Parts: sequence; C-alpha cells; structure tokens
Amino acid sequence: MRVSIYVAALAIGGLAMQFQASAQTQGPASGNGQAAGSPQAQPAAAAQPRTIGVIDIGHILQNHPMLKGKMEGVKSQMESADKDMQSKREAIIKKMEQLRERFNEGTPEYDQAEKQIAEEDTTFRLELVKKRKEFENAQAEILFEVHGQITQLLKYLNEKMGVQVVLQVSRQAVDPKKPETIEIAMSQNVLYFDQNIDLTNWVLEALQKQLGSAAPAQTQSARGPAGRAGQPLR
Repeated sequence: MRVSIYVAALAIGGLAMQFQASAQTQGPASGNGQAAGSPQAQPAAAAQPRTIGVIDIGHILQNHPMLKGKMEGVKSQMESADKDMQSKREAIIKKMEQLRERFNEGTPEYDQAEKQIAEEDTTFRLELVKKRKEFENAQAEILFEVHGQITQLLKYLNEKMGVQVVLQVSRQAVDPKKPETIEIAMSQNVLYFDQNIDLTNWVLEALQKQLGSAAPAQTQSARGPAGRAGQPLR
C-alpha cells in the first residue's frame, strides 16, 4: 500500500498550476538610467501619477529567484520522509500477515498481538498526520516570506508614487486550443488594463536585484511591451 505524505496543493510538480503557470514571459528592465530592481528605480511610467496598478503574481512566482529552490528543498525532505513512512507501513502490514499465520483468531495470544499491532498502526497514523502538517507549515512559511517581499515593494510604490490599489491579473495568452486559458481569462476581475500600470516587471527585477537573479533577465521596458496603448487581459 502506497502511503504518500505529499501535500498535493503545493507540490513542486504542480507549482506551475498553483501559480497560474504558463504566463507570458516578459522580462524586467530598467528605466531612466536606473536599475529597475532597486527600490530607488521607479517604473518608467512613474512620471504620470496613478493610484491603481496591476501585477501578474503567477509570473513573479514562476520567476522568483529563491522560491523554486526553497520549495524543492521541502520536496526533498518530503520524499525522504515518505520513504520512511512507507517502510513503517509495510512493517505493520507484514506483522498483520504473520499474526494470522502464528495464532488462531480469537485466542488470547492473537488478541494481545493484534492489540499491539493496532497501537503501532495508531501511532503511525498520528505521525503521518503530524508530518503532513509540518510540511504544509514549511511551505506556507516560504510563501508567506515571498508574499512579504512583494508587498514591501508595493508599499514602496504606494509611498513614492501614490499607488493605492494593486490588482492581480494574468498575462497568459488565450489559446483557443487550450480551454483552460480561456477559463482563466474569463474568470479574472480585470478584463483590460493599460500597460503603463503593469508593475510586474519592476517588482520581479527588484526581487532579483535584492535576492540574486536565478537567470538573466530579458531587457524590456518596465512598463511592459511598448507600441500599444493598452493590453487586453489574455
């Protein structure tokens, strides 16, 4: 019997799905001669006052310089614990098989041995629940840290630029051959936004500058792709 202690909601294998994977890759860049990753470098369009911004949190989480490594560390621990728990479970099953071979059901010896195995099984199940909770907490702490990093940068934009509200959007392209992309687009609260209020690239490059970039960033305007007045939510 396979006993898995993976927490499916946050498993690394499903990380892309959890964080609105497959978001369009739009690399961060700098504006006005300053590094966009520095809190001193405001988005290129900052010259124009604004109170609302948008952010593709899925794209940021996918490209966060430390998130994937930390989550993989938790996954490695989960896999090791999973093997240990599987061995314990198999040992209990083996004892139950041996019990039926050694004793006749209903005898005092059988009842005593069965009670001991039941206690071991109870202890095993409690340990399993405990370990699941530990890994859930570990993953939650990582996400809490990342959430704090992002909100601190948004707070900076609030103080320096007057951005009062930041809405979550998805920049994932709609593909008629992939119904899930259409569902994502139709479920968004924001159906259209001007690229000048897109803070995604600025936030991502700021994180990469503060924490270390895991991969070279693509050079692109901090306000997003140029050449169009706005961007429909895809």
